[in-house]
Amino acid sequence: MKLRSWGIGRWGGVSAIVGAACCSIAGCRTDVELTVPVPFVVTCDINREECTGFVFDGGGNPSCPNQNIVVQSFTATACFSGTHPTPTLDQAFQACEQYCTTLYDLDIEQCEALVRRKPNGVDLDVRDSLPGECFKIQTASNGPTAKATCTRGGRACAATQTSGGKTICTDQSNLISENVNLCFDPTKETAYDLCTNNNVSATIFGIGIGVLKEPRLVVTDVQLNGCPPPAPPAALIAYGIGTGLVGTVNIGGVATPLTATGGSVVVDGACDGNGENCIVPDVRSMRVTFADTVVQGVTVQNLEGRLAAPAPIVVTNGVPRIPRANLQLELSGTFLGGTSRVQVSPTQDVPLQLDAQSVSFTAPFSALVPALNNVVVPVTGSITFAGSTSNPGAACGGFSILQTLLGFEDLGWTSTQASLSLSATRHTQGCYGLNVAGGGYMVVNSARFATPLPSLSPTLALDVFVPTGQPNPYWLGAVQLYASCPSGGMNNAYLGQVELTGKPTGAFSTLTYPVGSGVMATLSQTHNDCFFSVAVNVNATPTPVVLDNLRFLP
Repeated sequence: MKLRSWGIGRWGGVSAIVGAACCSIAGCRTDVELTVPVPFVVTCDINREECTGFVFDGGGNPSCPNQNIVVQSFTATACFSGTHPTPTLDQAFQACEQYCTTLYDLDIEQCEALVRRKPNGVDLDVRDSLPGECFKIQTASNGPTAKATCTRGGRACAATQTSGGKTICTDQSNLISENVNLCFDPTKETAYDLCTNNNVSATIFGIGIGVLKEPRLVVTDVQLNGCPPPAPPAALIAYGIGTGLVGTVNIGGVATPLTATGGSVVVDGACDGNGENCIVPDVRSMRVTFADTVVQGVTVQNLEGRLAAPAPIVVTNGVPRIPRANLQLELSGTFLGGTSRVQVSPTQDVPLQLDAQSVSFTAPFSALVPALNNVVVPVTGSITFAGSTSNPGAACGGFSILQTLLGFEDLGWTSTQASLSLSATRHTQGCYGLNVAGGGYMVVNSARFATPLPSLSPTLALDVFVPTGQPNPYWLGAVQLYASCPSGGMNNAYLGQVELTGKPTGAFSTLTYPVGSGVMATLSQTHNDCFFSVAVNVNATPTPVVLDNLRFLP
């Protein structure tokens, strides 16, 4: 790709210097060191030569005849990281230049990229990116409920030819464009990822379109809650995972046993009346929690494994199995004061044994796990997942991520002052409560979640287990509740304090907190960074305090 001297990098007489940069459709990082990179979106004016059809001479050398070269002018938007609050022209220009460097077959085409200015002729046409537009958000997602509105297009590759070991698109004469509203999960991809997935709606030609050459894109809007939650499958089977030895993990030649403390496996599908012939297209979700494990003298707490994405099942010779590429597991745990998460895959395809009452499969795996001093160590192991519909853990298999978070069903809560773990024996709903071990003032924060929340009301309730063995029966402590949505200007909004003195010990009590109109209004708006904080101020006791079932009362 050649840059013609049409004014490339210039606007209003101002030169844009192209530094050493690595740009992509999802963003651009310049050679300017940014103290705090901030995502922006720039509007670009592009003038680009595009070859509608390459030809080859007798020696197999490709070229583009003049009659096949067309000049296209179009508007596009691009993400980039810029200096806050005002990005530079250079930063914006490098994001626009991607349209002069992306998806060319040959280095023979000309292009210019201009950064559009606002009508006043001075300010760059640059805006702050919307949540989920340029970068994934960290939140408890409810699935593909965000909506991206975009215009996307390019030239579809209709024919190819290989020359010199390179496959070149010889016919890309058809220019395709469409306006779409697309639903996506902003925790897994961005609006730009979604809109530039190299596919345009099959309805344009009535056939599937492959890779698009010379793409163009305008993202006009992103709404975090613009799409309804996906409808649940027609049928689900949930199995609970029991307690007991389930496998081993090998680190440095030392084998350490893994003991499950609970969990669930959920599959799509249904079984016949006898419960033996089951049609199951995929494993929808899976999570298992493990007992604290000592690995080479270091105690790993809150060890948990979960399925990163639904795992499609294939049937070969009557045997259902999960191809190794389909099974992605995430292992997480806390040790030495920090939390580590690692994605692992099995080393071979995984056969399943499954009927209407039980499921089991064994997954050998290997992974590189971060350790001390920025060193990674190889880890191998094998875990056997076995569940039954009669196990109590089956009741939590169909919970949404938000239900799981507010129900304290996993370790989506963190604290720098308390030791947190899941309790399978003490809870008021679901399958687990959250043990909060320690003494004094301890703050426990939830993972971030998106609003508006369902079933809002003026009263929040929290179930708290007050343990026995109190060293001071005249003061059992207190529990405070806070709400935060930093993007909505709400930080540690105080909802109240409830005294535990006078509550029964060895039992749960329901504590209630008023939700003011300001907090209600914020939680009714669209934000992606909200979280609750529970401040527990108690005596240290042999049995920890347990939290469960944070919910709005009707």
